[in-house]
Amino acid sequence: MDEITHSNVVQHCSNFILGEISRLEPLLFDGLCSKSLLDVASIYLKLFVQANWTGPTLSTSDIVSQLLIPLEVLISDDGLRRCRDWLGVDGEAVLEKIEFPFLLLVARHIFSASSQAPHSNKSKLWFITHLKSVFVHQKFIDEKCESLKTEAIACVTSLQADPPSDLHNADERNVDTEWKLLAVGICRDYFQHSLCAKLLEEVRLDSGLNINLSGIPGKRTRYQQKDIAQLVLTVQSSETSRAASSDVPPDLPRVEPLNDDTVLEQVKLLEPVDQTAEIHWLDQCLLIALCEQNRYVKGEADAAITEEETMAYINYVLRSSQDWSTQFKSLLIRCLTEKGSGRRVERSLRQMEELCSLPSRCESSKEDRLRGVFASRLPPIYEVLKSRGELEMELGLYSSAMETFTKLSLWHPLIVCCHRAGRNGKAEELIRQRLAVEETPVLYCSLSDVTSDPQYWHKAWELSNQKSARAMRGLAFHYLRACEFEKSMEYFEKTLAINSLQLGCWFSYGCASLASSNYEKAAAAFRRAVSLNPDNFEAWNNLAAAYARSHQKPRAFAVLQDAIKCSYDNWKVWENYTVIGADCGQIAEVIRGGHRILDLTGKWQDEQVVKYLTKCVMDNIVDATNKPSSLHKPALLKLLGHTTSKVTNCSAIWRCYGQLLLDDKNISPETLERGTQCLQKAYRCATNKPGWEKDLEKCQLNTEILKELVDSYKTVANKKHLSTARLQLKGHISRLKQGHTDPVTKDISNESIKTYLLELENMLSHLPTPTDS
Repeated sequence: MDEITHSNVVQHCSNFILGEISRLEPLLFDGLCSKSLLDVASIYLKLFVQANWTGPTLSTSDIVSQLLIPLEVLISDDGLRRCRDWLGVDGEAVLEKIEFPFLLLVARHIFSASSQAPHSNKSKLWFITHLKSVFVHQKFIDEKCESLKTEAIACVTSLQADPPSDLHNADERNVDTEWKLLAVGICRDYFQHSLCAKLLEEVRLDSGLNINLSGIPGKRTRYQQKDIAQLVLTVQSSETSRAASSDVPPDLPRVEPLNDDTVLEQVKLLEPVDQTAEIHWLDQCLLIALCEQNRYVKGEADAAITEEETMAYINYVLRSSQDWSTQFKSLLIRCLTEKGSGRRVERSLRQMEELCSLPSRCESSKEDRLRGVFASRLPPIYEVLKSRGELEMELGLYSSAMETFTKLSLWHPLIVCCHRAGRNGKAEELIRQRLAVEETPVLYCSLSDVTSDPQYWHKAWELSNQKSARAMRGLAFHYLRACEFEKSMEYFEKTLAINSLQLGCWFSYGCASLASSNYEKAAAAFRRAVSLNPDNFEAWNNLAAAYARSHQKPRAFAVLQDAIKCSYDNWKVWENYTVIGADCGQIAEVIRGGHRILDLTGKWQDEQVVKYLTKCVMDNIVDATNKPSSLHKPALLKLLGHTTSKVTNCSAIWRCYGQLLLDDKNISPETLERGTQCLQKAYRCATNKPGWEKDLEKCQLNTEILKELVDSYKTVANKKHLSTARLQLKGHISRLKQGHTDPVTKDISNESIKTYLLELENMLSHLPTPTDS
């Protein structure tokens, strides 16, 4: 490290922290000094990661002696506040409990102050270290930030444009793999899903590994008699695969045993499978990346299957781990996966305690710990402590969880924990105590969260000089919950103007706009939401609703097609798809949607859509593809058959089925009989409801069904059907008279009923007698 460059940078940053200058100025940057600046940034970033990620614990005296930083810079309250303020991005504050933020400030200042320098003066290592600094910075901000996303994607783009010159060079290959694995996690966090998948596939192909999940018979419990399929990960190397590392750290994180009297420590397979093949630690990081991507893509949809797949990956890594950070990350994932299992939750808690204590211990060297931090995307220690607090809260250990959250100054989890423990006033008391020491926008926002008093969000907004995105976000959600949608929209617009990468805010802003009938703003908000996260089917669904309500049905239908890709098994999306598709004349797609809803729910009785489809086919209306709808008749008959096999009590669907079967000039006797039976069922379902004869609309509907049924009887013209027709006509006439005859005058005053009776009596009188047939 060049001492002059280091001294200049530290002096400049120290002057800012101590208030001697008002802002940090851009650095002199050219090809000669870029390496010196990179060395400074790398050293400060590594020390910051050691202090906040891996340990061993750093003391203030260690930092002062190593870097010759003025002591006041590290311990001054005003200096720490100025440091945290500078590290805030897009109106989002950094976490309060951050160790030695000055180290991160120096590293980030070097990269931000050199952002306008030409790329020709920046090496590949420069962009890799810059990317690492963005990853570290974002970890200490709750909300994703647009500015950091822009930096990160720019670094990834530059690195992609500079591929390794010699993949046979092990060092170059490893460096390339390391930054790509880091970029995979960053791109996923910033909703760059296609780039994430592309980079992950590149790493997988470069590894030369054949990675497969398969089911192998085996036993999971001590008393299990029958072998059943167990999910197992197998990994096979090829000629291009890396050799396993020879320098395995001696003190890897301890793996806690299960110690259960029923569940086995490891699955006992019927056939032996090699699951101990040693692979390079970077390839183990690849397995973790594949595991995390699988968990992200599947989400909560297939939770049980996802957990099985996760454990298959993690167990493989733990059997032959070669890196401190990789083993730490694997154990953490196992803890979070096992916490829902009654027989494994105790180990999960024990293992979490072990992980939380590791950074403060000096059992392994800092170099061993730091090696795999970025490739494995290890979370900082505060995240591990937070996970422990959340696990304690789920287990009902509220006092311990509250203590953890208070130490970390994590106010929102503390509020949730106090609420669950029935101690709502405790969180407010702790926040007010901290406010008595120092007033910050974050504390005032947290006070509003716990009291639901908007005045404190306004106070936070003023204290932040109108820069706190969180204050405006809190007010927006407050008024959204109060159903004051116009006010809510105003505050959503303010918070999104400060930080446009708030996915939840875009979605809620769209909901508020939809509720206030501002469909143009709603559509814009949901478009932004789906651009950030294309897998958010609810946003696609609501975007379609915004288009539909603004009379843009074709656009709504196109949007719902994207929603189906995201959530193929969600019946609500398919239901909207069929309704909008019917409005757009998409006959084939509506039929497809009907089948899908039946497969998912076992029922579908959207009478309006079925009537529309039947009318289109019978009237041969041209569909959205300019084809006659009569071409869809076989498919519609199949759908109605599928529907009536699941839903047997819907009169409208039976009637449509019968009408469609009977709508044939060259009808066969078998089809005529089937159509008649459908109309019989339609009439039976309609008249089974008690009191229908007193409802004028139902009288009209049931009379029309009976007239169609009698016409069908007359077409069949056999003795049995004609007798049935006569009985049904007489019974129907009797029910109509019973429901509408005045008990005093014995007259029927309703003209419509008189008309129905006249028509039915006329049909009865002209009905052939059984002997006539």
